[in-house]
Amino acid sequence: MANNSNKTLTGQQLSFNAGLKNFKADGDAVTITLIADAKQLDLNILNKISLNSLTVDFTSVQTELLPEPKKVEDK
Repeated sequence: MANNSNKTLTGQQLSFNAGLKNFKADGDAVTITLIADAKQLDLNILNKISLNSLTVDFTSVQTELLPEPKKVEDK
């Protein structure tokens, strides 16, 4: 994991929703394939930022129903 704690990031940022289609490890390298809606991201910005090294953060978005809390009965 990249340690950027002592750095100030000044590059462009692109955030979009995507699904993880596939990932493959080959020695020390990992290839990650994402599926995203092209209407949700600016391909011009993606092209510009891909010319530099990137820092990637994955955040899982999970939506699930939580169980109803048990009611405490008064006695």
